[in-house]
Amino acid sequence: MREVVIIDAVRSPIGRYGGVLASVRPDDLLAHVLKALVERTGVDPALVEDVYAGCGNQAGEDNRDVARMALLLAGFPVEVSGVTVNRNCSSGLEAVNQAAKAIIAGEGEIFIGSGVESMSRAPFLMAKSEKAYGRQVTVFDSTLGSRFSNPRATAQYGDHAMPETADHIAVDLGMPEMGVFHFTPIVLIAAVVALPFIWIVMPRMLGDNRIETVHAQRLFEARLRVTENSVLNGRELSELSTRLPAGIEFHDVPVGLLRPQHRLRMTGTHEAIEEAMATLRGDAA
Repeated sequence: MREVVIIDAVRSPIGRYGGVLASVRPDDLLAHVLKALVERTGVDPALVEDVYAGCGNQAGEDNRDVARMALLLAGFPVEVSGVTVNRNCSSGLEAVNQAAKAIIAGEGEIFIGSGVESMSRAPFLMAKSEKAYGRQVTVFDSTLGSRFSNPRATAQYGDHAMPETADHIAVDLGMPEMGVFHFTPIVLIAAVVALPFIWIVMPRMLGDNRIETVHAQRLFEARLRVTENSVLNGRELSELSTRLPAGIEFHDVPVGLLRPQHRLRMTGTHEAIEEAMATLRGDAA
C-alpha cells in the first residue's frame, strides 16, 4: 500500500458567530487558505490532482461545489478539479480521508484536503408552496441543525441537533450529573496539540471585496495565545471553564447534564497536552 503523508497545513482563525470573519464569504475564505498553502509549500498548483473540501451547509455562498469555486478564486489553473463532500461536522476530516484514499488507490500524487464553514453567513431558506400561486411558505434557518426534514424519517429517528442528541445519550446511558465536568471543545484541544507545521492565516477584507493576508504565525505558542480573532481570544486554557446554565429546556430533554469544556485532568487529556506542549517547546524528556 502506498504511504500517504501530510506535508503542510494552513488554517484560518475560527471566529465567533457574527464576528470579525462574518463579512468574508466562505468561498473567499477557503480560497485565501488554499492560496496561502501553495505559497508556503512552493508546490505548483498545476500539480494538484484534486482539491477536496468538506462543507456541511452548502445552502448559501458555499453552494454548487465550493471546492471548485475556491480553487479558481485562489488562482489555481482551471484544469485542477475540485469536489465538495458532506459528512456534517466531520466533513473536513472526510475530505482529508478521501484525498488520502485517492493517493493510496493511485489516482494521483498530490491532493488537498480542506474544509470550510461560515455559520454567520448561513442563509434563511424558504420552501416553495406545493400549490400554484400558494402563499403558505416555511422558512428555515440553515445556521444549525436540519431543514426540510422528511416527516417519515423524523417520526422514526427524531430530528435532534447536537446538544439534544448529547443529552439523549446521557439520559439513555444513565450517566450521572455531568455538570461536574467541563467539556473542552475539540477545536481548543486541537489548538494545543496541533503539529508545529500548522500555520494560521488571517484574511482582511479590502475595499473592493478582495482579501489579503495580514497575519501568519505558528499555531502553537507556549502560552496558548493564537490570534485575537480566534475562539481562544488570547485567553489561556485554564480560563476556558464556562458553564451552560442548568435546567434549560431544549425540546423534550433538559440541557443541563452536559456542559462545555471538560476539566482536562479528569480525562487524562491534561497530561497528553502537557507532553505535547513540552515536545513543541523542545524541553521534553
